[in-house]
Amino acid sequence: MMKTALILLALAGCQKGDDQRRPPPSRDEVGRPPSLGPERMATIDDMVRFVGGLRKTIEANHGDCARLADALAADIARGQPALDRARALEKEMAGDKAALDWIQGYVERKTGGFEPMLKGLDRCAGDPAVQKSLGGFLQ
Repeated sequence: MMKTALILLALAGCQKGDDQRRPPPSRDEVGRPPSLGPERMATIDDMVRFVGGLRKTIEANHGDCARLADALAADIARGQPALDRARALEKEMAGDKAALDWIQGYVERKTGGFEPMLKGLDRCAGDPAVQKSLGGFLQ
């Protein structure tokens, strides 16, 4: 009897219209608060691209503090609109801790985490030019 029920369920899943079913949610959709609709996600994805660019800059220039400072300053200047939108979103969502926590995790997953960036900055962390170039980002 149980075998017949399983066969019927399997067949029911293969019937016409099956292609209309929604695929399972991606890892990034699971747990995403409903307050993070498409417009807000666009802002978050812009921030992911911005942070990802900073990471690449740090990895490529971590051995030369002067070059790192110049490259970071250029990245931050280019990314300032995304950074401004992300800061505005953060203020807008200040009372939604679940959303802010989800955003933090999402950005870390998408960019490979912040730890490699911090390690890459270690050698030049005390360099005044690097500190100045990061000023717009760390405000």
